[in-house]
Amino acid sequence: MHINNTSPCSLWHLNFGHTYTSLEFGKNKLLCPTCGITKVQQVSFQAQGHRITQALLQYTRDLLAIGTYNFKQVAEITGLGKNTVKAIDLKRLEEMYTLDGKLIKPQRQAKCLSIDEFKLHRGHHYATHIIDIETGHILWIAHGKRKQVVYDFIEHVGLEWMDGVEAVASDMNSDFQEAFEEKCPHIQPVFDHFHIIKNFNDKVVAEVRKDEQRRLQAVGEYKAAESLKRTRYILMSSRETLQRKDREAAEGKPLSKGGTLL
Repeated sequence: MHINNTSPCSLWHLNFGHTYTSLEFGKNKLLCPTCGITKVQQVSFQAQGHRITQALLQYTRDLLAIGTYNFKQVAEITGLGKNTVKAIDLKRLEEMYTLDGKLIKPQRQAKCLSIDEFKLHRGHHYATHIIDIETGHILWIAHGKRKQVVYDFIEHVGLEWMDGVEAVASDMNSDFQEAFEEKCPHIQPVFDHFHIIKNFNDKVVAEVRKDEQRRLQAVGEYKAAESLKRTRYILMSSRETLQRKDREAAEGKPLSKGGTLL
């Protein structure tokens, strides 16, 4: 093949201090005089799928692997766009956790799992993740917050792997609890302390306060009923917290500080 044309090419490279750098060179276009096929010269130091060098690609992957930088911070350090950083991280995670497009099974046997849902797109959709409590590693993420998420996870890891799991911590979601009890009845469901207290405060303390307020209004005790308004967090606070706030108020310390903007 013969050189038919040369076009300028620019690749982002490693930055020096606070200065972003790029490589400028000519890339040859080759032509076969026999069949007329054209090819573009391959650049060995160019990252596949990106207009950056292999060195910058590896540097970006190293920053992402640390786990303390978000996409915006990595983009500011490397000079790349956030979408480019996101694509590099997605490729890195696929190489680590997938094989032929399928998720790799956990190599470590987990004894205690934790499952919880989180909001997507301002709360209109939900996703669920399952983690190994001892290591904090994410074992499964899927859309939705129903039993099917648990069924898919158990099918992925297998019943033999699930035999080594002793307990699963959840937030009192009955779907999660029932799904684990159906497939793996030997696993002990555990409800974390935070959600137990929150559930008691919302469904017991708050409701008793409202019922008592309505009862006082019905018998004509309007002053007593009025005193129960805006007392939800007082009733839910611990005795130690209330005593500390009383001492601070007696000493003249401010209970809350306003914003300094105004």
